[in-house]
Amino acid sequence: MDDLISVIVPVYNVERYLPQCLESILNQSYKQIEVLVINDASTDNSRQICEKYAKTDSRIKLIHKTENSGVSEARNLGLENCNGKYITFINSDDYVEPRFLEEALAKMIEYDSDFLVSSYYRIIEETGEFLLYPYFPEEKILSQKETLDKIYLSTDNTLQKIWGILWKRSLFFDNFKVQFPSGRTGADTTVISQLVMKSQKIVFINKPWYCYRERATSPTALQSTSDKVEDWLDAFEKNILNAYASGYSSTYMNYSFVIQLNHHKKQLEHSGETNSNIYHKLLKYQHLLSKKNTQKLPIKNLYFCHTLYHLFITLCKLNPEEEYCISLNEVLQLDPKVKEKLIKKYSINVIEEKQVALFNYDAIYIFNDWESVGPVLRDKGIYYNLIEDGYDYFTYYTKETLFSDPENIQFDLASWGYSKFCKTIEVNDISKIKEDCRREKFIELPRKQLIGNIGKQKREMLLDVFNIPQNTSKRRKLLILTQPLCFDKVEDSITTDKEQVDYYQNIVNQYRDEGFEIYLKIHPRDKVDYTALTGQVIFLEKNVPMEIYEMLGSYHFEIGITHSSTGLDYLSCVTEKIFLKNLREHL
Repeated sequence: MDDLISVIVPVYNVERYLPQCLESILNQSYKQIEVLVINDASTDNSRQICEKYAKTDSRIKLIHKTENSGVSEARNLGLENCNGKYITFINSDDYVEPRFLEEALAKMIEYDSDFLVSSYYRIIEETGEFLLYPYFPEEKILSQKETLDKIYLSTDNTLQKIWGILWKRSLFFDNFKVQFPSGRTGADTTVISQLVMKSQKIVFINKPWYCYRERATSPTALQSTSDKVEDWLDAFEKNILNAYASGYSSTYMNYSFVIQLNHHKKQLEHSGETNSNIYHKLLKYQHLLSKKNTQKLPIKNLYFCHTLYHLFITLCKLNPEEEYCISLNEVLQLDPKVKEKLIKKYSINVIEEKQVALFNYDAIYIFNDWESVGPVLRDKGIYYNLIEDGYDYFTYYTKETLFSDPENIQFDLASWGYSKFCKTIEVNDISKIKEDCRREKFIELPRKQLIGNIGKQKREMLLDVFNIPQNTSKRRKLLILTQPLCFDKVEDSITTDKEQVDYYQNIVNQYRDEGFEIYLKIHPRDKVDYTALTGQVIFLEKNVPMEIYEMLGSYHFEIGITHSSTGLDYLSCVTEKIFLKNLREHL
């Protein structure tokens, strides 16, 4: 490979970071480069630093501007003076890994792609955090339409920034010239959408070559919210024209605009800028769009997850080659970090229930149909597929032969899975369901088989999403799984929270005296406060499935105790399993 790569670096008042940036470029393992450094009339020592490096390396082309006009004009000036067959943009306060250009070019040639997007490191200067942002867990080749979807439909900021991408020069100059709009911080998406529309094949690769520095004093960070939103609106309006000209679906553009408009409207409300002109402009757009009947967007598979256990099972089931969305409602309230990882690290599309009306679906999957979304789907006549909420959850609601007398069945708790709009019911063990309750719609998929068959990559993803530390203790361990008072009581005499806590305290005392280390896992629906328990009880994360602890391989329990939690039956990390009704016999 001896093709020339043009590296364009706009510079403005970055004396603290500029040496690291330039050295990371000049020390690239790929040597056939020209570095166009555009000094945008810096007022600090950036000019002197640029001149110093230009004297020591002839590959630097230094251009000084007499007036500051912004990063867009600086990039345009770099484009006018570059000669490379390939082009990349690097911010002057960022830096790149030594093999960035060599490996990126090799992949572009291998796939014959028009440009290459890689993952990157995000450095939060204020906190010192060093975060990895991959676009895909593995290499992917996307078409033009698929890449446009990533711009307009994704909520993970994929392809919102021009830096760190290796482009073919021809994209900027063939047919029509692509330039950055002057003075706009939202210019990147405008340019990227034009470049994508001139592309046929795009490669995404999970190699974090680029190190992006997020700092509070950057020009973008110092810009007011209203100015940022105004720049976004200006850029989006330009993108709409570009997309329509290329034949990209107006439906996707409408949806993207609605979602982003609502997001920016909330930003202005949060910053107290509701009297700004741009806020009132957004209100007018919102009013017009609310009257417009737009075609609904197609989605292949939609999963409704109301607990982290639902999310865990969904992630186990997902085929990475299929299109899907996950609707997270209560899950987001439980752990907002989960959403960030799903979107930014694993490129999983996540929507909220209030956005569901914008879509058409090939298939909908829910974990119960007697609360929340179930009645809504039935009311609208939307067909859905049911997934058992737990290992033998469905057996609780078939004890009275629910399907035997359909005339008297009402849509309440006892009608789980009965609705005519329920197409299939996936259960863990069909033998646990009474024969006169079974229907053709039942599908048996053992959870142990589902979880056991996931590959190494999926397993690593699950452990990363739920982020539970390894256990290093060598002591004998006892696991207690609690049960909510609203279910079958551990004993008939227990009617209050305090009695429930006292009951478990007796168990803790008994086994602690025998030398056990006590671990308590509270049922997600258990509202009892167990913090009053004494005896150095270790609380496991309430909302994280026990299967995650089992996957870690370092949580081994000699004894497990519960009342009626069927999940205990299926845990291989527990040697002896005791149900509370038999506890007295055991003791």
